[in-house]
Amino acid sequence: MRRLAVPALLAASLGLAACGDPCKDLGNRLCGCQAAGLATTNCEQQYSNQIDQASNFENKALCTARLSTCNAPKDTLICEWVLTRCGRASCGLSAEDPTAPGVCPAPAP
Repeated sequence: MRRLAVPALLAASLGLAACGDPCKDLGNRLCGCQAAGLATTNCEQQYSNQIDQASNFENKALCTARLSTCNAPKDTLICEWVLTRCGRASCGLSAEDPTAPGVCPAPAP
């Protein structure tokens, strides 16, 4: 499985340096996809540093929205799902809107 470059992607695509708890929760969810040990610790530390750099309510709202959509479909591992187009968009790791046509497949009826 490929490792996700979480800190760089989060900083670049979301500007998460200014978030509160929703951003930390999202970061923890995504840093969990790193290899256990030093990689996870480094991811969490870099992410924490980015969050502590500034304060902005707009970013907190964005993190809250992304935290609510950053959920892998049933029977899918999140660490594999965030490598997909839908996963990246849903977790804020790309500029795409996850609700845009063609980004995420429609849920089964």
